[in-house]
Amino acid sequence: MKKKVLLITLASILLFNTGCSNEKQLKKNEDTNKEISTLKKGDQEVFNNMMVLDDNTIETEIGLRKDYLDNYMIGVTTQSRTGMYIAVKVKKDYKEKVEKLINNYLASIDVYLEDSKAYLDDAGKAEVDVRKKMYKEIYKEEYKGYNIYIASTEKDAILKILKDRIK
Repeated sequence: MKKKVLLITLASILLFNTGCSNEKQLKKNEDTNKEISTLKKGDQEVFNNMMVLDDNTIETEIGLRKDYLDNYMIGVTTQSRTGMYIAVKVKKDYKEKVEKLINNYLASIDVYLEDSKAYLDDAGKAEVDVRKKMYKEIYKEEYKGYNIYIASTEKDAILKILKDRIK
């Protein structure tokens, strides 16, 4: 009987702590997204319609499963693919798989952007070409165990925010 009570108590503590950890992580991701979303270039916002990804949407949006990662901060624009950031701390056994999934995601953005050109005038097509170039020349860095990817005209500001959050 004592073993059952001890087992139930330990399981409850573990479950409670895991829930708090996930809530803490989501709050940290939301705070990071909020800070990055307020970045401006001149008087224009750098990111419109930024969506922070959580445990469920990282899989539907990028193909990443939360069990591949120790931690993550990911934000993507939901319209016109004007930019994104990904900072992932990958579990040892999944490094190659996660890199492949992120590369596939980036390739899908390229296809999306190319397809969108069919409906645009010359000025719109030129803007899409600028975005395609930004994604092709995506910034990549490994920092304190995190793989960071940034597609933005404001890479330096985003990188600073991400590194401050990773500390």
